[in-house]
Amino acid sequence: MIIGMVRYAIPNSFMNSNNSRSLVQLYEDPYFSDRFNIFRNITLPSFAQQTNQDFVLCVYHTNLIPDDKKALFNNIAKQYSFIRNVYTTGKMDIPDDLKERQMLTFRIDNDDGMALDFIEKMQQIKESYKNYNLTISMPQMRKIAKIDNDLYQTLTTEFISNSMGLAYMGNDGRTVMNLGNHTKVAYSIPMLMVAGNGGLQVINGYNVANGFKKVYQNQSDMAILNQKDMQDLLVKDGYAKMDLSCLPIIDKTR
Repeated sequence: MIIGMVRYAIPNSFMNSNNSRSLVQLYEDPYFSDRFNIFRNITLPSFAQQTNQDFVLCVYHTNLIPDDKKALFNNIAKQYSFIRNVYTTGKMDIPDDLKERQMLTFRIDNDDGMALDFIEKMQQIKESYKNYNLTISMPQMRKIAKIDNDLYQTLTTEFISNSMGLAYMGNDGRTVMNLGNHTKVAYSIPMLMVAGNGGLQVINGYNVANGFKKVYQNQSDMAILNQKDMQDLLVKDGYAKMDLSCLPIIDKTR
């Protein structure tokens, strides 16, 4: 079984950095509602429609989560059988009943989507590279942002070591979340590069690092599309049909 790991709201090293939010602030609006709507309308459909359903998506929360917010996630787990909520003091451990000798784990953020053949490709790799310890990257990704009521800005780019859906397969008990700095894993662990469309990154206006200009200088292939054309393009690229109206409008100069 393939195991996804989503850090939804738990203590981490970013909590004390500039422009970060405390655990309490993560549950306050508009941040919480915006983020939850993206998770519900972008992340969940991209996994509910996977061509291979042999996976679990572990969603990690602080055990200090307010009861009303916990109820929302528990209801999602009832609706989607692949969701496993894990309430923790901070450690992102794999539940004991999911552990295998050779585990393949991947990580995404709670506002990411993945192409619909992602799990299928991970299963093929797991079967083909038994007894190997390696990282797996699908570098090609699409960025998307809502910049007006019916306008969306988009481009494709590549992340190598820190790609969305970055995975680790090994028999050493480690997971993708305890490999250390993801931008440096390729220097210490063999990396398998996988062709095709990988992650869908939503530029939501909250994350400091996920704008357009800060990671991509040549914007010659930048496109601005209406919602229908944007949805059609995503489907053509192999992503799920999603409700893009859930995205908050951001400054298109980001």
